[in-house]
Amino acid sequence: MAVLPNLSAQYQFRPHCTGHNIGRWWNALLRLQACTGFDIPPEVEAAMLYNTWSMSDNPTGIFLEEPDPSDVSSWYIHSYRETMLALGLLVKFRSSKRAHQQGIKAVAQMRKASRDLKQWDISHCDPTLTDLKPTGRGGEPAYTHGRAIEGLLCFYEATRSTEVLEEAERLADFHFHNIISLDGTLAEGCGHHTHSYLNTVRGLLLLARLSRQEDRLAAIHKTYKNAISGMITGSGFVTHDIGASLGGDIASAGDIAHIALLLWDHSKDPILLEDAENIVRSRLLPALVTKPMPLEPMETDELDCNQGLPERFVGAIGGAVGHVGGQTCVTDFTASALHSLIELYERTVDIEDNSIRVNFHFNYKRSGVQVISKRENSEAHLTVLNETGKSVYLRIPSWAPKSSLWLTQDGKQIGVKTSDGYACISKEPASIELRYALPESTTEETWRDETATQESVSFRWRGDQIYEVDPVGQYFKQFPKECRPFS
Repeated sequence: MAVLPNLSAQYQFRPHCTGHNIGRWWNALLRLQACTGFDIPPEVEAAMLYNTWSMSDNPTGIFLEEPDPSDVSSWYIHSYRETMLALGLLVKFRSSKRAHQQGIKAVAQMRKASRDLKQWDISHCDPTLTDLKPTGRGGEPAYTHGRAIEGLLCFYEATRSTEVLEEAERLADFHFHNIISLDGTLAEGCGHHTHSYLNTVRGLLLLARLSRQEDRLAAIHKTYKNAISGMITGSGFVTHDIGASLGGDIASAGDIAHIALLLWDHSKDPILLEDAENIVRSRLLPALVTKPMPLEPMETDELDCNQGLPERFVGAIGGAVGHVGGQTCVTDFTASALHSLIELYERTVDIEDNSIRVNFHFNYKRSGVQVISKRENSEAHLTVLNETGKSVYLRIPSWAPKSSLWLTQDGKQIGVKTSDGYACISKEPASIELRYALPESTTEETWRDETATQESVSFRWRGDQIYEVDPVGQYFKQFPKECRPFS
C-alpha cells in the first residue's frame, strides 16, 4: 500500500512483482490452513489458481508478470524461490498434478538459464529469445538462485523428484563456497539483500541436514553466531539491505528466528531457542497491525485500490518496519513473516517417542497437549496440560532468576533440575505449572529510524519482551510509515 506523508493511501502493484506475491500467497496461506484450519474461500483459491497458471505460462516456467523479450528487467527471476515453494505446497496439500508438472518444467528451464551460476542467460530457455542477461543486483546469485534452494527442497519433499534434488545440490555447492566463511564472518558472495542471503543460508542448512553434512552444519552455526547475529539488534531490528543503517525488514527478522530453531535441531544449544522466542516477542508480534490505520484514499472513486484502506491495513506484519514504531502494508513482507511464525508455532511442542518437549512459551494446542502462557507485569505463568502419558521436558529461560522458579506437577511443588536448558518431569504428569519472574532491564541501541531525534534509544524490558522505549514511550507504536507510490 502506498502511503504519502499526508496519510493519503492507495493499493498498488510493484511492476513485475505480481508473480512474486502469488508465490508468497500460496506459501503463507497453504501453511496457515494446514496449521490452524484457516479456510481459504473457494472463489479466492480458484482465482489464485488462474493467476498461477497464467503467470507460469512463459519460457522460464516460474511466476512472471507479462515478461517482455525486449526488457530483461521484466524477467523477475528473484521469484524462482517463491514459485517452487508454491508449487511444492500445491502438490503436498492439493495433490496437484499440474503443479508437479509445472515445477519440473521450471527447474529444467531455470537450470538452462543458470548454466553459468555467475551469469544468468534467460535466452537459453527459448531459441526465440536473445540478449536476456540480468546484470547488477537483479542478477546476483544469492538474490536469484541461492534463495531458491529452499524452494527446490520444498518441491523435492512433496514429489521426491531426484532431478530437483540434484539441482538443489548443484546450487548448494556453489553457494556454500561463496556465502559461507569457515570463520563465520560475512562472505563476499552474500549479495546486497538481507532476506535473500538468509534464505540462501536456510536452504544450505536444510540441505546439509538432509544430507547429514556435519561439517557444513557446523560452519553454518558459526555463521549464525558471527555474521547473522551481527545483522540483528537486541530489539530485533534488521535492515533490508546488508550493511545499511536504515530501512527495516520484518521478513529477515523472521528468517533469523527460524534459522535459530533449525540450528537447535543440530546443536541442542538452548540459547538458540531463546534467540528465536526473543525475536517473536520483541519484533514479530509487536509489529502486527491490530487496529485500523488513519488513512484516506488518494482518489475518491469506486476502484478497489481506494476502498476500505484503514481496515485493510489490519493484519499486516511490519513490512519495511521502523526501529521503534511504524509499519507498511506489503503482501511480500507479511506473508514471509507469517511463514516464520508458523514454523515456530508448529515447533512449540515436539512429541517424541517417550516424551514431549516444550520448546517455546507460546499458547498452543494439539491432540494430547495444550500450553497456556500468561504474562502479568513482572511474572510469567506457563501451564502444560498433558494427556499423552509421556514425560515432559520443559525449557527454562536462562535469564529467569533461579530463585523465582516455581514448578508444580499435578498441583504439588517439585524441584527444578535442568539439563541442556530443560527441566525433566519424568512421572507422566497430567498438569505442569511453571512460574518465574520477568526481570526488568534496559538496553541501548543506536536509533535506526529516518525520523530519529537523537542518537540512541533505550529499550525497557521485562524478561524477553519490550514494554517501553525512551524517548518514544509506547512500543511498538503503530502508525503507517510513508511508502512511496511506484512510478
